[in-house]
Formats: sequence, C-alpha cells, structure tokens
Amino acid sequence: MNSGTVPSGHPKSRRPRLQFAAAALLPLVLLALAASKLLQPTGLRQPLAVQQLLQAVDCDDRSHVGGIPAMHAARAAAFSPRRQLRILMLTHDVTLTGAPQVLYEVTMHLRAQGHNVSFITMRGGELQEQLARDGIPLSFDADLQPLKYSTPVDPASFDVVVSNTIVTIHWLRHQVEAWGLPFLRKAVWWIHEQPLNADDGFAAVGATLKRHVMARCGAAAIVSTTTWAWWESWVLDGAHQAGLDYSPLVGRQESFGRQPALPPSLPNLRVVRNPLPSWITPLLKLNNSDSSAATRLPECSRASKQWPLAALRRDFRQRVNATEEDYVVLMVSANSEYKGVGRMLTIFTHAWQQAASLPGGVPGRLVAVFIGPGMLRLVPEVKKAVASLQPAPKNAGVDLLAAIHVLDGTDNSTERLGWYAAADVHVLNSECESFGRVTVEGMAASLPQLATACGGTLEVVQDGVTGLLHPPPSAGAASDAALLEHVLRLDRRTADGRALGERLGTASCRRVHAEFLPQQFLDASEALLRQVADGAQAADLAAAAGEGVAPSEGLTAGAAAMLPSGWAAAFMPSPANQARVVQRDMKWAWKELPAAHLVAAESIAVQAGSKLFILNGNVQRNGSAGVVPHALASVDLSSRTWQNGTAVLPADLAGTHWGAALAGNRHLFIVAGQKGSNCSPATMAAYRLDLQTQKVQAIPALPEPRYSPALAVLGDGRLHAFGGLLPDRVTPAREHWSLAVNADGSTGDTWVTEAPLPAHLGGSHSTVVELQPRGAAEPALYYWGRISQEEQPWGADVGNYSCAANREWGDAALWSFSQRRGWRRHRDLPLPLLYAAGCTVKLGQDAALVVGGQHFDGWLSRTLWLYNATEDSWARVGNAPQYNRGHVCGLHAGQLFMALGQQGKENGLSYETGPLSARQFWAPLPPELLGAAPAAKGSQGK
Repeated sequence: MNSGTVPSGHPKSRRPRLQFAAAALLPLVLLALAASKLLQPTGLRQPLAVQQLLQAVDCDDRSHVGGIPAMHAARAAAFSPRRQLRILMLTHDVTLTGAPQVLYEVTMHLRAQGHNVSFITMRGGELQEQLARDGIPLSFDADLQPLKYSTPVDPASFDVVVSNTIVTIHWLRHQVEAWGLPFLRKAVWWIHEQPLNADDGFAAVGATLKRHVMARCGAAAIVSTTTWAWWESWVLDGAHQAGLDYSPLVGRQESFGRQPALPPSLPNLRVVRNPLPSWITPLLKLNNSDSSAATRLPECSRASKQWPLAALRRDFRQRVNATEEDYVVLMVSANSEYKGVGRMLTIFTHAWQQAASLPGGVPGRLVAVFIGPGMLRLVPEVKKAVASLQPAPKNAGVDLLAAIHVLDGTDNSTERLGWYAAADVHVLNSECESFGRVTVEGMAASLPQLATACGGTLEVVQDGVTGLLHPPPSAGAASDAALLEHVLRLDRRTADGRALGERLGTASCRRVHAEFLPQQFLDASEALLRQVADGAQAADLAAAAGEGVAPSEGLTAGAAAMLPSGWAAAFMPSPANQARVVQRDMKWAWKELPAAHLVAAESIAVQAGSKLFILNGNVQRNGSAGVVPHALASVDLSSRTWQNGTAVLPADLAGTHWGAALAGNRHLFIVAGQKGSNCSPATMAAYRLDLQTQKVQAIPALPEPRYSPALAVLGDGRLHAFGGLLPDRVTPAREHWSLAVNADGSTGDTWVTEAPLPAHLGGSHSTVVELQPRGAAEPALYYWGRISQEEQPWGADVGNYSCAANREWGDAALWSFSQRRGWRRHRDLPLPLLYAAGCTVKLGQDAALVVGGQHFDGWLSRTLWLYNATEDSWARVGNAPQYNRGHVCGLHAGQLFMALGQQGKENGLSYETGPLSARQFWAPLPPELLGAAPAAKGSQGK
C-alpha cells in the first residue's frame, strides 16, 4: 500500500485583483448611506473579513451619514445591471470538498466581474491558503452546531449573503434572531444536500426551522432538478404544520381552519446546476497547438492521438507504478461512511481476488487509487482488508498492499486532472448525491462513471451511455454485488472492457462539454445574486421612503412586482411595515440562582413594588406529583426569595389562558379563559384579586366567553378586553369592550362596546403593554404576539373541544389602540415574538424590554429586544442565558429577574422546545439601559 500527500505540482496562477475607480464605487457608497437610515450598526463589532471589505470600498461605519438626497441617488443606482455588489460568502469549511470549491470558483468569477467578495468560514481547510493568495478577506466564526452562537453581521454592509450548504442553517437562524426576518431577503441559501427521505438528518433535524427559512430566503439555489423537486415537495408537505399556509398572496388572512391547497411551487427555490470546474477547460486543450482549439471542444476519445491528456495520463500512472496494461480504479471523495469509501475498499478487495481468474497470459494488474480529504484515515482499513483475505495466494497480501494507493486531497488543478486522466474508471459510491462534482470532473477527462442511482447523479450519469449505475449502499449486498460486477465488467485488460470503457468515456466527455460548461453556471449564479440583491434593495428603499405604515395586511400595492419572488415575500413583512432594527451590543452579566421550588409555564405575571406575583392553574411544586390549581406565588425581588400562597378563587374562574391586568399597583383583574383541563370550554367570568388582602371580588362578566383574550388598563381609567378566540377555540375574536375602573379597584356595572379590532386581528396568547411615545398627547395599548393555538379535529361536533391536532402560528404585526386615534398599525416586530407576555417589562414611558419568547412553533428565542415607541424601532440589546418561552420577569432596583417557563432542549441551550424549567437568573441592567429603568410598576400580561 502507498499513502501520502499528493505532490504540490504547479498551483493555479493567481488572478489579478481588479482596481475599482472611485466613480464605480459611488453607487455602493450612496446605497450604504440610504440603507443606514434603516439599519444603523450602533456599536456592532463586525467580523474581520467584513471590516476589511468595508474599508476596501470606503463605506465603513464612519461613512453612514444618511439623508433623503442619498436615498434618491441610491434609488437611481440600485438597479443598474452592472452594479458592483458587496457579497458575503458563508461556508461551513474551506476544504477541497465539492461545495467549498464551487463557492470558491463563483467567488473568483464575481471578483473578475468587479464585485467585492469576502468569506466567513466555520472551519479551515486546504482552500484557506488559496483564498489568502487571492487576497480574499477571510474570517472565522463559531463552528455552528445547534448549541453554539455566531457573530451578527450587519446586513447593511452587504447587498447579498450566500450561505453555503444545508448545515449553515444555524448561522442563518442566528442572523435572523439578531436582525429579524428582513435579513433573509438578502440571503441565498446554496443547498447541495440530497436527503434520502423525510427522516434523513439533512431534513429531519430542525425541520420546521428549515422550512421557515427556505420559504422566506431571497433564493435557495439547489444544485440539481431532482434535489430541487425533493426540497420543494418537502417544504410544501409540511407547510400547514409550520403555519406557512398563511399567505395574503393566496387569499389567506388567518391560519385558522381548513384552507385551500397551497400553490404548486416555490418560485424562490432555483435550480443552479453545478458545472464543469472552470479550471479544467484550459487544461483539456493543453496539448493542442491548433489556434482554433480555444474555441472548439477538445477531443474526447482516449484512443485518438489528439486526446489532450495522453501525456498527463502517462505521468500520473507512473506515480502509482501502473503501466498501460494495468487497470486503474479511481475514487475521488471525502472519506466518510456516507460516501461509501469503506465499502468500496471491500469491493475492490473482492475484485482483486476475482481478477486472478482472468485467462492466463493476460498482462497487467488491478490498481486502486483513493484520493480526497481525510482519505489517509483509510490506511488502517486497508491493512485489515489485506489481513482478512482467506484463502490468499502466496504473496497475495504483499501484492494487494502494493496495488492500493491512498492519497490526501489537493487544490492543484493539474494534479486533480492528472489522476482522472490516469484512471480507467471512476467510482461514486455515495448514498445519494444532489449532484456530484467529482462526477463531471471525471467525465471531462473521458472517464467512465460507476455511480449510485440516486439524486442528482441520475441527471449526470446516463446508465449504459456515460456510465453504469448501481443501487445506493443502503441496499446492502445488492449494491455491493452490482458495483463489483461493474468494476469487473470495465476491466481494460479484456477486449470487452476496453471497448466499453472507450465508448462510455467518450460519451461522458461529450455530454459534459455540451451541458455543463462553467460559464453557463457562473453567469446564472451571478444573475441570481443580482436578482436577490435588487429585490432586497427594492424592499429597503420602499421601507426607507415610506412616511407611514401600510394599513393593510401582507404585501403593499406593487410590492410583489418589485420583489423577485412574490410567493416567498408573502411570508415576509411588507416593505412599508418592515421593522426598523438597530444593534446595541450591550453586556449582560447573568448569574444563575438555585432552582425555584416549582415549575410553571404561561403564567400571569404582575409586579407590584418589589414583589413579582405569579398566578397559574397548572403549577407543579417540587416533590409533588400533581398540579396546584389557582396557585399564587410571589418573589421578593429585593432578596430574590419565593413565597407561596394559594388564593381561594371561585370555582367558575378559568384555570388557564386568562386575560389579566394590574391596576393601581394592587388590583389584579382576571377575566375569561379556559375553564377546566386542556381544550375545555371558554368562560366569561371576571374577578378582581386584591394582592394586599388576597380577597377576591366578582366584577361584571364579559359579554361573551373568550379564550385567552388581551386585557389591559389604559390611561383613561378603563379596563380594555379584546381579541382572543371564540369558544370554538378556532375563530379569532375581534370584539373590544371596556369597563370603568376606580382608584379603589371598584368597577362600573357594565362593559361598553368599543371600536372592534381591525380585520385580520384577533387570536390568543398576545402581549399588551401601555406606552406613551414622547410628545404624544395620550398613552396607547401596544398589542402583538397573537397566535393560533389549537385546532379542532375536522368535522368535530358542535361543542366538542377535544384537541386532535396542535400547531401554532403567529405573525409579527404590531398595533396600538388609544381613545383618540383608535387602532393604528405600526412597523412590524423584527420577527414574531410569542409567549412573551410574562417577560415584557416597561423601561420608561415609551420603551419595553422583551426577553425571549417564541418566534415560530419549535423555534424559541433568547434575544433581548428593546422597543422604542417614540422611534417605532427595535434594538437587539443582548441575549438571555437560555432559550425560553412562557417565563416570567421582574425589574427592581436596576436588576432584571427571569424564571420558570418552558426552556429549550439541552438545558436551555437549544432553540427547540424542551421541558418546563425551574431555573432562575438575574442580571444588572447594562449602563445604557439604567437611565430608562423606572421604579417598576409591573408588566401587563395576556
């Protein structure tokens, strides 16, 4: 056996960096000026590669001046067909595997077209040195597995962001958690993976998250038609459960109840088929002195004297001591179980044994070359395979060891092509490839392909025409037997093997040059990036130019025409409603306290002075097997100690899903909710609980039963109830009532009908908080986070509240209500914030801090968002110590307290919903927020 690193040879020549004239950079600078009005990177530390790129184009943070003239100049320049783009490439690694190499080639093409490109990688690799030689800015981010966190990058610094491979989903998730859904308008998600089925890890792990991102990103570039069809079908099949069937574009204004079929396609999912690598074309003509060779196809027949790789073939066969009579089997691959490398080694061993039975006098040996990243790890397996030969001819083991060559990967183009030329057949034994870059590389060198009949390989290798197909390795013995038969069938030491190899190899070369030329791919890639960048710019300009907020749901008039993918845009905030997001990189010194003695989620949480009161109908205390109905607990925020209590509440009071509000720092009003266990009927009962005396008094019942209504006290001295669901737990309620509240907690005699909620509002589990923007004549109730919670089974009888199906859906709309203005639409939240009522606290008269919550079903939040009602803007001011929803928070003496709820999996480190939590934390407010923190008056919950 022979192993080692392939000799370095002659590396590709360095491409010259383009020099950009100042005039060519002007549109970029103006574009950045306009965008800064919407997204100012306040105090955000950019990755090194980002800083280098911004300095290179002279539009770093210091150049963000803003202003209407710049905005109009940017509008004029935004859609120039030759606009230079600022492009960020994010990749899981920079190894010699297919996906990073494709990204590198696209990068070099974009650079040659005048675009500015930088790289962020999660892991290093062999291409790292090449990127440095080419002068491409490169920085490292965390190796983003689900439990690690990435650095936010400012989307205003780039026109388009390319996220390479499905495994970068968590990088995309962290960017969305930092900037909101509009970040995805600039995202091109390059997907190379072909799942075997819906249970495959590529699809099954974080399935709901991937569906949300795939439906919303500017484009998903998928490398084969087969793989594109699989992912599109997968997204649409799970769209209902994920809540993606809510779409104004297809006539949906709410997600409740049965809906018509979804559109048959996702326009933002595009096929961008991998090409013949650009480095290979010039080398295929290197032996042709004809001046016209640069414009015509190379000779594809290896039997022809004009075949351009003959000399290269002789050279590289000598490196493995192979003569022209030998039969060389090549496998170019990363070494992993999924790629089937170990099985191929076993198959070659069997082929080597059977080759001994060829007719006597047949010259030549059977030789194998394994080359690729991590392939040196195969050496121990080779030794085991040789030792296992039973029975073995004399000196067989020695001969087999000499016949197997294990080599590491190389980024040298001549080296790569040399091994393809040296071989007589190439094996692709992956379980399923979306494309298989090494396949077209081998085909270009007139090499027959032995490949698995799965995924995008079926679009590249034509069985019996350009190669032979065998079942994937998961087929077990059938796969191994078929591949072994094909290896022996192409043995060039026989006349039939030579003839078949020549026919398949020649057809391979001709097909790849007819259908997989690199320029077609590179032009298509650049066009796609331009389209996404223009669509994102159109949305940003519409958002920056809008004086007000669109009163309607979904896309504004003409917005679909501006955006390249109207269907996907329907799942995004309309440009006119797009959130204003800033980043304030504040430091939070979280400290964990001993676990609380109870667990509870979706509690009523109100703060009166230094006490945080928690009321919940499903509290479970430590050491107790059952739940405590109507448990009333409190935390002294000064000492952060718990006190227990059980309020004696009336039997007809709901057990969960109330509406609740605090008045006068003492009187807790509780109305409606769910009476009984899960999925029980709603009630209209209403009561006042005096937190000082623990006494309960009935107040006028709501006019109708409601499930999870919003309840709050407005500055007009009235208690307002609105929204929630009707008793069927399906239909959103839009009625709005108010009740007079006196200073001593007493109320009026009847609820008064107010202006109803606007169309398309209503829903359960909302957050409502009173804020008064500076300069406003009166306070208003700000309302967000409404969701649908459960569905009835289809065709259920009237009065049947049994929940047969569960799903949750919410939107990012933000509304407010005041007596003078009525209902008013504001700019959206950055992304939905659900189950966050208990952890929404006021900071001053015009600001609220939202800690964690839930974005979508199965996607929890740990972000700390600060909403400024005066500016109608959102700022990410930090992160909570864990992902959590349905938790409670209190603020006292400049210290934030957080406890209970339903934490993420992996002890709160994962975004996926996990168990109920008894964990509790506290942190002093950062200095930037201390001035806004008032003497706490509590938060109003749902």
